[in-house]
Amino acid sequence: MSERDEAECRMAYDAGFNFREPEGHPMSAAKKLEPVEWLTTGEAAALLCGCTPETVRAYIERGHLPATKPPGGQYRIARSDVDALLARWKVKG
Repeated sequence: MSERDEAECRMAYDAGFNFREPEGHPMSAAKKLEPVEWLTTGEAAALLCGCTPETVRAYIERGHLPATKPPGGQYRIARSDVDALLARWKVKG
């Protein structure tokens, strides 16, 4: 890595940005992660045609809707997963 590349990476890191690997680096072609908008079961329920949070939990438990459960114990659902479910149902969110 050149000194210039190191300096750019250091500046980006110090600024809180994800750094970009220099051209030719094995990770330079890797897919960059997009920020995730997390929803509660209530927020997801509102987007899913006004169903209840209990219905959203049932979708999660039956495997129809991916979710994560942080240490606090409340499900968090990625907005993109809700949008994908709506697309499968052919409903505009």
